[in-house]
Amino acid sequence: MLKHDKRGGGSIFRNSNAAVILSGIWVLLITFSLGNIEVQLKENEVVDSLERDTGIETFKEDVETGRDELPESRQAYDRMVSQDNTLSRGGERSELRNLDSEVEESASGSTQEEREEAGPEVVSTFTGEASWYGAQFHGSRTASGEVFNKREKTAAHRELPFGTRVRVTFFKTGKSTVVRINDRGPFAGDRIIDLSSAAAESIGLRPYGIGKVKVEVLSG
Repeated sequence: MLKHDKRGGGSIFRNSNAAVILSGIWVLLITFSLGNIEVQLKENEVVDSLERDTGIETFKEDVETGRDELPESRQAYDRMVSQDNTLSRGGERSELRNLDSEVEESASGSTQEEREEAGPEVVSTFTGEASWYGAQFHGSRTASGEVFNKREKTAAHRELPFGTRVRVTFFKTGKSTVVRINDRGPFAGDRIIDLSSAAAESIGLRPYGIGKVKVEVLSG
């Protein structure tokens, strides 16, 4: 009986030790699980905080850019930004095209104004003696069939076609005038052009009767 009791007591002792060990393991498992849960909760809090901060920054950007509504998803937001950038680039290209057009028009206008200020193109130039004629031929027919008028700025030349416009500059005075060829002459000496009384008066040639001039044949 005593031996039997000892064996029974040893079995009880061993069972008690096993229960303690199992209890310790369960405590460790529960503690580890609670620790994981606490870490997960903290991670969730950090993520939520970041999302709130990101949402606030996005809202600020939207307010600054004038957007009335926030996009429902990141894809919608990306599409909105892409569309804004496309419109912005399109506007910049349009402004550049308008600016190019304005520059071209300005350059074209300046060139046209310069051409108008410069006057007709000079086709040819020659120099020589010029004379003039007036009252004694006033009212008579010219070689072109026109009636000579001493008050009009016309001239006679031996070869230039009728209607040709030439600029005559008197070297002594530096004055110039444009006349139209409607007669033939002069046929005295080496004179190259015969001016009407009005043309000679405008360049200061009339008091001299004859003087050296430059004749520029104009286009058109």
